[in-house]
Amino acid sequence: MTDQQASTTKTPDLSDSAYETGTESELSSNDDSPTSKNDQKDQDDDDEALPQLAKAKGHYWITTTGAKILDACGGAGVACIGHGRKEVIKAITKQMASCSYASYAHFKLDPVERLSEWLVESTGGMMKKVYLMCSGSEAIEAALKLSLEFHSWTGSTKRTNFITRTPSYHGTTLGSLSASNHFSRRLPFLSSNILLESHFHPISACNPYRDHFFSVNELELTAAYVSRKLSELESMFLRLGPETVAAVIMEPIVGAALGCVPPPPGEKK
Repeated sequence: MTDQQASTTKTPDLSDSAYETGTESELSSNDDSPTSKNDQKDQDDDDEALPQLAKAKGHYWITTTGAKILDACGGAGVACIGHGRKEVIKAITKQMASCSYASYAHFKLDPVERLSEWLVESTGGMMKKVYLMCSGSEAIEAALKLSLEFHSWTGSTKRTNFITRTPSYHGTTLGSLSASNHFSRRLPFLSSNILLESHFHPISACNPYRDHFFSVNELELTAAYVSRKLSELESMFLRLGPETVAAVIMEPIVGAALGCVPPPPGEKK
């Protein structure tokens, strides 16, 4: 946990009826089970052990020492509506009682179809299909494969290059990590040459503040900066050969790599 992700305050009031957590006995830090002891030993082996969580409620984590920690990033985005929400627990329990799993390749499932329809409608007609995955890493892997398959189906077999950005972060699998340009996460794998660097070609990220591209007139600043970024993208297309590019991978808002940096107006157009 970093200072950017969390802040510590006093012990919380856990009476908010919008959330549910386990009982105090279930969450006791005095659990003497073998699993608990092994987990604690592993943690003790680290000179800077992470906090031991007892429970989470709303937008806070509560440790076994009673510390209340603000989940400032929504658990990296996966818990952005808060922990322990009753309506979420109810929906999950209802679905688990009906059907806990069915392969998309063999069955259609009503919740999946309704979610897919909702996601398509939310794009205002810009997207027509949805492929649901369980994580961002898997989603990037699927997108990489789909782009390559599409070009193979259409006879454009030379399209094997991907234009990415640096810094950026897209996931922890080998494909998604190859598409990422986050040095500390890539470092353990650089010496093995296992990352597919010959097919992933980074250009600089869109970060006006860090690029120090200042101007008296903000509108002129934005237009000039966006133009410079587009020129950089075009130059990479020309260097690789437009007929070899399979896809361009960009984060709408750069999260882990830059700290939630949104693009300037017009940059994604």
